[in-house]
Amino acid sequence: MVGRFINRLGEEKTALTGIVLMGFSFVLFIFTFDVPSSIVFMFVFAAGVGLIRPSISSSVSKRDESGQGFSMGILQGYDSLGRAIGPALGGFMLDVGLNLGYLTAIVISTLALVTLAVGSRSKARLARPG
Repeated sequence: MVGRFINRLGEEKTALTGIVLMGFSFVLFIFTFDVPSSIVFMFVFAAGVGLIRPSISSSVSKRDESGQGFSMGILQGYDSLGRAIGPALGGFMLDVGLNLGYLTAIVISTLALVTLAVGSRSKARLARPG
């Protein structure tokens, strides 16, 4: 299903959609009021992550110029770094203030969105002849 989404929209727009869904889910988490709402909000989060990961991997794999193994290794390194730092940072922020973890995640999602937009524009500018 995600492959069809990527084929229809492209990697960047699929990742963009995923980042927006994930960021929106963090906003929703602030307003969690019971278990059913939490389940629905987790579904939005999972949908966002489910779109981001394959589209970024596909984009790196297809656009690599320095060796696919090298680029995929760098991607996996950053992925591992995020999996190590993310829970520790999130736990610390939640300990400081209940909503601070979600607010931090919203800021990081916004930075990811800006980074993707700037990177896509830079890539488009470099691809234009003349």
